[in-house]
Amino acid sequence: MERDETTELTQTLLQSLSVIAESDDQTRLRIKNTYQSGLMLSAHLALTGDDARPGIRTCLAWYRAASEANEAASVGWLLAAIDERINARDLRDWQALQKLLDDAHDCLTPTHH
Repeated sequence: MERDETTELTQTLLQSLSVIAESDDQTRLRIKNTYQSGLMLSAHLALTGDDARPGIRTCLAWYRAASEANEAASVGWLLAAIDERINARDLRDWQALQKLLDDAHDCLTPTHH
C-alpha cells in the first residue's frame, strides 16, 4: 500500500489537537512557545536556501528528542515541522491540513483570562 502523506499528517494533527485539548494552560503556553521556536528555526534555516526540508528535519529531530525526554511541549516541534510541510502547498488537500493546523494554533491560547 502506498504511503499517503496527507492522511498521515491529518492523523498527526488530530493527535496533536487531542494532546493540546488535554493540556493545562501552562503546558499550552509551553507548546505554543516551542511551536514558535520551531518556526523561527525553520525560517533561519530557509535563509540558506529555498528548501524547507532542513527546517522540517531539524524540527522533527527536536520533536523526537523532546518526546524521548517526556517533554510535554514536544508537540510544538511537531506542529512547526507540519507547518513547514503544509506551506509547500503541494500536498493533496493542503487547505484542509492548513485548517487543522490553524485550529491547533487557536487551541494553544490559554483558556483563562
